Amino acid sequence: MTRITAGLSPFTDAADIVEGHDLSGRTMIVTGDATGIGIETTRALAAAVSEETIG
Repeated sequence: MTRITAGLSPFTDAADIVEGHDLSGRTMIVTGDATGIGIETTRALAAAVSEETIG
């Protein structure tokens, strides 16, 4: 598996991190997806076409 690396700052969001990475065929588990960073992470992963399990 290739590690995802990105230059992070206080203004980096989940969409910036997954941009340009092929996540097809991967399964992601996101906890705390109802609010805050969890929901933003879920939205970014859904936009990147990964399969998600949320709870």
